[in-house]
Amino acid sequence: MSVDVGVTAIGGQISSLADRSSAHNDATQVVATYQPILMPDWHGGKPAMHFDGSVRFLSMPGGFADFTGGLTFFVVADAHVAAQCPSFLSFSNGGEVDDISLHRLDADNFEYEVLNESYIVQPDTFALDRPTSMTVVHHPDGLATST
Repeated sequence: MSVDVGVTAIGGQISSLADRSSAHNDATQVVATYQPILMPDWHGGKPAMHFDGSVRFLSMPGGFADFTGGLTFFVVADAHVAAQCPSFLSFSNGGEVDDISLHRLDADNFEYEVLNESYIVQPDTFALDRPTSMTVVHHPDGLATST
């Protein structure tokens, strides 16, 4: 899937990302200053969405309260600075409440965290300024696998 498929952007700012499944759980951001930026020519000329790790984000609609059936997601991302725990995916009920997070750690690792459990994934594989692919499968039995 190309990042520019299903994206609604005006003036380079992304207001929505369409869920391509039949569920239509589109991610949106109505506040212009919080909208991610569409980068049409990222690494290798591929489009990307730029989230600044501070105020630019998309919100999911209600209904993401139950992950007992499992969760699968993938991210291709890079980081430019060695900041502590920049998140690539974060679901929560506010801050660290009932959270699910995929983020970069020190020493070129990334971590998948659910509530109070965390899994360090692929040690020493997430160098700065290098696109990295991350896949997480959280199985219904509570076990998580990643690549």
